Amino acid sequence: TVELSQCRGFSPGGSESIMVRPPSADQRTSGQSLRLSLETPPDMPKITFAATGETHEVPDGTRFIDFCQENDLPHDFGCTVGSCGTCALVVTEGGADLPAVGDEEAETVEMATGDEGARLGCLMVVNCDMTIKAAEV
Repeated sequence: TVELSQCRGFSPGGSESIMVRPPSADQRTSGQSLRLSLETPPDMPKITFAATGETHEVPDGTRFIDFCQENDLPHDFGCTVGSCGTCALVVTEGGADLPAVGDEEAETVEMATGDEGARLGCLMVVNCDMTIKAAEV
């Protein structure tokens, strides 16, 4: 029996999660005792909505549109496939690790807004911290 308060990295009332790995086949057959280790989950990218100041942690690799729709977040979407420009946004801080804008996205952004550095929210995959605002459309 292990008291969690005795485990390194545990803080009562904290929001840490505990990940338990099942024993390997060797451990199950050798009669070795199972040792649990606490691991801190990896940091998730954070998106801040400039208009409201709300910040949300987003699992790395999540599509921006999916996260917004699943969490009822304040961003408009239209066609959801990158052709209408309704979801155009501007990354005002961060976003350095976002992939480069592709030709189709650039064409739609150019048609939808004159904002420098605008992106389409329906095509964006979250992989880094950023602050965003809706583009002027």
